[in-house]
Amino acid sequence: MKGLKERCYAGVRAGLLVGLVLAFLTSVFSVSRAVGGQQPAGTTKQSFDAELVMIPVAVCGKKGSCAKGLPQDAFNVLSDKSSQEIAFFSNQDEPTSVAILLDRSGSMSKSRTGVDIDDLVKKLLSHLMQSGNRANEYILLVFNQNFRLSDWTSDMQVMLTALDKIASEPPTGRKALFDACYLEIEKAKSRKHTRHALILFTNGLDSSSNHNFSELRRLLSATNIVIYVISTVDFPSEHLGSLEQQGDSILKEMASLSGGLIFHAKSKVEMENAFDLISQDLHYQYLIGFKPKDSARDGKPHNITVKVALPPNSPLERNHVLVRSRKSYIAPK
Repeated sequence: MKGLKERCYAGVRAGLLVGLVLAFLTSVFSVSRAVGGQQPAGTTKQSFDAELVMIPVAVCGKKGSCAKGLPQDAFNVLSDKSSQEIAFFSNQDEPTSVAILLDRSGSMSKSRTGVDIDDLVKKLLSHLMQSGNRANEYILLVFNQNFRLSDWTSDMQVMLTALDKIASEPPTGRKALFDACYLEIEKAKSRKHTRHALILFTNGLDSSSNHNFSELRRLLSATNIVIYVISTVDFPSEHLGSLEQQGDSILKEMASLSGGLIFHAKSKVEMENAFDLISQDLHYQYLIGFKPKDSARDGKPHNITVKVALPPNSPLERNHVLVRSRKSYIAPK
């Protein structure tokens, strides 16, 4: 496949294990401070060292509309209920490294949605690349028990050509969902952009991973990647078995821990609506950084809560505002 490389799981296992150690070393970033903590748009990872905890934050109304352009003083960041000083703040459309993970295991052939997943993934990519920040970069990871990985690119035609090739191959094999996510999160951390997003198409029934969900959960705490899940599980439904319910619960937790979203799209229209919300989310996210206080330098997980005080002229209803962000971080030592 042009632009794609076969990646056997056995071939990346060593790298994934090494990545577990590296996750703790690159879990937080820091930046030289500007007046008031405000930074210019286009900030890249080269601006950061190992001091600031970076938090992508979405502020949305109950109908999905996002609050745009809020000032820094509208936000209050708490670590374990203790208010933190904001050292970095951006309300601009920062460039993002976006990973598309496409499940091609055998269980995906049994999707009850009745929609063409490959065609919709192409539409998502086209929509994201046309409407998103032109500095965004994208990568495609196709997985069952093995991985096929593209190069990072901003060229839409390269990605669409790769997807055309994939669509000619029927879903087959077992599913290493946790390993695929683990691999892609590790790869995203090495990219130049500070913001990272992972868009996952799957039904969540892991059957072949070396990593378990506890390990993936801890890695999520050590990174600022935001996960969006488009689930092909027909939910809610009396037809769901216990394994499907367990898989769906895990997908929900992955999205929630990272400050992302999960969509149970049962139709083409619902999936296209999900694409619009993901695109909007990426476009209007805030990026906030804080330096943990000395008392939190213990190498352990700590909870994060972000609160927002809307200005009087905000179009959003104050009682119906949803603030999404990562739920925790691993403190430096």
